[in-house]
This record gives sequence, C-alpha cells and structure tokens, in this order.
Amino acid sequence: MDEGNRGGTKSRAGSPSTPRKISARSETAPYLSNDEVPIIIFSLGTHSNWNDLLATGANVLGVDWQFPLTQARRLLPDNIGLQGNLAPALLSDATPKVVAAKTSQLLEDMRGRKGYVFNLGHGVPPTAKLENITALVGTVRNFK
Repeated sequence: MDEGNRGGTKSRAGSPSTPRKISARSETAPYLSNDEVPIIIFSLGTHSNWNDLLATGANVLGVDWQFPLTQARRLLPDNIGLQGNLAPALLSDATPKVVAAKTSQLLEDMRGRKGYVFNLGHGVPPTAKLENITALVGTVRNFK
C-alpha cells in the first residue's frame, strides 16, 4: 500500500490524524443495517493518507481533482469504490468540447472499476457555464 499516515501524525490541516470507523446512522435509514448503507468519504487534498481513509470503513473514497484517479485506482483495493474527479475549473474555464473530452477520458480511465461514481473533484463552481454543465451531463449519460 501507499505511504499512508499513521495514527498520531499531523494531517494537512494540522490536527492529529486519528482515523475512526464510520457507521451508518440508524435514524437515516432505520430499515437498513450498517452493511447495507454505503458510506462515501471525501477529504480534500489528502493524497498520502490512504491507509487512514481506508481505516474509516468507508465503501467509497472521493478523490479531488489534484490527484490522478488512475493512480488512486492502482493504489486502492478493488473492493473500495472511487468517486471523482473531474477538475471543477473546467466548468468555468473550458469549452463544452474540452469538458466533453476530459469527461470521456476520465470515464474511459475508470471503465471496469466496480463501484466507480463519476463526480467533480470538489463541487460545481459558481462561475460554471451552463453549456459546460450540459456537455458534462450529456457525456456521462451517453457514455457506453
């Protein structure tokens, strides 16, 4: 596995890194057991603490746009889903053609990865162009 942080080291934000096991809250879906509720964890900018993120017990790890998803795919076990990670700035700064191409490339890179969830690497910026959002959604919906 990667060079993950160990308990007691400092996280990027400077607070002690103490991974905790996450469990689903029964009030969210009282009819489901913890094993039936998928848990997704996202931690912006934390690219060297994969072991800590895995220790949370999450089923899916969200990866921001600053880390290659293809590398995360190689580093993480196949039973862990991945979510991400198109660069959000593309929605503001690029053309629809570029957004569609980058989206297609990311989908192709993750083809066959069980549990993959396409997502932006950290939310839709307020300056996103509608035509770029349309290109992104259309590309994802039509990907085969």
